[in-house]
Amino acid sequence: EKLFIGGVACPGRDYPSPWGKEAVDDFFSVKGDVEALAASRGLDVRMVSHEEPFGHAGQTAAILLEGESIGYLCRIKPSLQEKLSIPEPVYLFEMDMEHLINGEPARFGEPFRYPAVYRDISLLAEKETPSEAVACDIRKEAAETLSELRLFDVYEGEGIPAGKRSLAFSLAYRSAERTLRDDEVDEAHERLRENLSRKGYVLR
Repeated sequence: EKLFIGGVACPGRDYPSPWGKEAVDDFFSVKGDVEALAASRGLDVRMVSHEEPFGHAGQTAAILLEGESIGYLCRIKPSLQEKLSIPEPVYLFEMDMEHLINGEPARFGEPFRYPAVYRDISLLAEKETPSEAVACDIRKEAAETLSELRLFDVYEGEGIPAGKRSLAFSLAYRSAERTLRDDEVDEAHERLRENLSRKGYVLR
């Protein structure tokens, strides 16, 4: 008999970050929590669009490890949420416990000695393009000083062209040797914007 680990968020407050205001947990913050849980056991999981009978369309993902599905993450359907008389969106995940048990605990390096400098970037991408693919392009085109990348907003609707969606990321630039100057970060960030524009993204 398989063992699974699961969790529910309904939702609490997400911790404020240096680059943004305190926010309510959403699909993307819960996704980050699940990825962090897997990473703590040395597992590099990937999320891909998926369907579950109780999952909300567009906010349901399969959790893949080396191409194999080991669980899912979703927001429950608003109709089910209403039936259960729950006023806020509900997010839940389930993951095969065996992989977590057998995983190797992550090894952590030295704490950062120098502070990060934060910048945001917002762009338009094709609606069917996974946010992970956009994040991968950002990492490829960014300077070596990019140390953290976080998706913090996804928007579709008024003001956004049909077939597109807006993705907003926060980027942390950091050096292991010294504190970066603002003008250095501005230059690296502008170069990233130019590189992404050449790849076909529309910067906002």
